[in-house]
Amino acid sequence: MLPKEDRFTSRLFDAKFKKSRSFRWKDCLFLVSSDNDRSHCAVVVSKKVAKLAVRRNRIRRQIYELLRFHLYKYLRKQNVICLYKGDQIFQNSQDFVEGLGKLRQFLSRSPNKASFSRHR
Repeated sequence: MLPKEDRFTSRLFDAKFKKSRSFRWKDCLFLVSSDNDRSHCAVVVSKKVAKLAVRRNRIRRQIYELLRFHLYKYLRKQNVICLYKGDQIFQNSQDFVEGLGKLRQFLSRSPNKASFSRHR
């Protein structure tokens, strides 16, 4: 799990959600925005994915751990929101790690040259 100061607050989440560019990979939609202060991460798992809070929280914890281990050290004052739309808990995290590698490439491109879609 990420340290508490590196996770979003609800006020910060709303502000950054509107000014983000998006990157879609399989069951995840990553919303990325810049920040002057520090990097923050958030994971959102909808009730449509899993009705039981226990299952949603397990998916959320797994994604947070993968973000912490494979992505967080590469963020440079960038905010990442992961919207998970899959329907199951990860059996093999290697697939998700591959997506994080593609997200790292997306983050390393400058926003002016990168092709991205604006989230509304």
